[in-house]
Amino acid sequence: MQKHATHSRCSGFTLIELVTVMVVFAIVATLGTGFVVSTLESYSDTQARAKLINRSRQAIERITRQLRSAAPSSMRVTNGGDCIEFLPVAGGGNYLNPVPDADNGAPGSNSIATAPFSVDFWSADYVTIGAGSAADIYGGGSLAALASSTSTSLTLTANKVWDRNSPTRRFFLTDDPQAFCISGTELRFYDGYATPLTTTGIPGGAGVLMAQNVSSAAPFAIDSGTEVRGPWCWLTCCLARAVNRCRLVRRYLFAMCPDKSFTTRCSAPALAARQRGFLMPLAIFILVIMGFFVATLSRTTTQTALSATQEGVTLQAFYAAESGAQLGMNNLFYDSVNSLTRLAVDGRCNSLSLSQNFSATGLGNCSATVSCSCSYENGTACDTGDAGNYNGANGIASSFYTLNSLGQCGPAGFDASRTIQVSARMD
Repeated sequence: MQKHATHSRCSGFTLIELVTVMVVFAIVATLGTGFVVSTLESYSDTQARAKLINRSRQAIERITRQLRSAAPSSMRVTNGGDCIEFLPVAGGGNYLNPVPDADNGAPGSNSIATAPFSVDFWSADYVTIGAGSAADIYGGGSLAALASSTSTSLTLTANKVWDRNSPTRRFFLTDDPQAFCISGTELRFYDGYATPLTTTGIPGGAGVLMAQNVSSAAPFAIDSGTEVRGPWCWLTCCLARAVNRCRLVRRYLFAMCPDKSFTTRCSAPALAARQRGFLMPLAIFILVIMGFFVATLSRTTTQTALSATQEGVTLQAFYAAESGAQLGMNNLFYDSVNSLTRLAVDGRCNSLSLSQNFSATGLGNCSATVSCSCSYENGTACDTGDAGNYNGANGIASSFYTLNSLGQCGPAGFDASRTIQVSARMD
């Protein structure tokens, strides 16, 4: 009997194949994990920059709104440029007769007769008349403490001889001084402290915290005004959050036009993101799953970045509209050539049509369009052709102005527009 050998074949993975799969999986996992981490870091960094911009915007808006309420010529820089101090306006009006001053030689008086007025904000603690600079107010020549008031009179705490009369017999009532200061690395707001004649440096008390991690050398500065405009104030500082820094540069024009232009520039370290990998039959499933996950994160990051960009353009449009409104107010009330009468201002409002293209840093590629409408207290439109509207014959004593400013910024696809409406009154 002949015997035949029996051969059996066994199938399976060899050691080399198993090692190859493990190596491929390890390489793909390493590269994919690096890309995912980079994407998450980019997303986190974009969110951090957006929060930093929001913090900066809130702080600068607070300063803008507070300084808009400052009495003319009451702003001064103290503590080596770390503070800006001012007196907030509580009300104002016109006084009827010249007050005692160095020119008319009249004896001091503590009583001032006024046209009807009201205290609209804060509380009235001080009176300012004829102030041409901060030295006039804080030196005491154009400032007096208020004892009491009625709708047609002011009573001072002591007899007063003023430095000068106001050319338009205008007075302002103010509250106690307020200040914005950078103390250490914190931006704080102070109010309710000592009298304006004795305050220098950083006020006492804790103040209200507005921003942290702020750095700047002499962040506040004032450029003196001219006969046709108020003084400029500059705010320059940096806010930091982790590795991100946001540099704020803002310029304010006091009394006549509180705010002119702004720059908000944010910088962050570049984050390089590289997607690397290769496809092998044994890694298809892994790559597909990881690719889907990475694509989702990448899309989310892109949308967040676009959203932050759009927010920045929208903020620029807001400030372009604000600057346009201030330019319109300046054209109405601070014309250095024509007269400042109600008839003249009504005429300028009816013919006002401004189109301003900005070139300042931060507002380049922005424009503002400004228009004005005028009406009397009875609701009728201003008619400069009827002299009775201006000599009292028609019983009209006031004109009301409404300026509409449309700010537009950004290239096509990322453009934004904001509209600001400003109201004013002239008696």
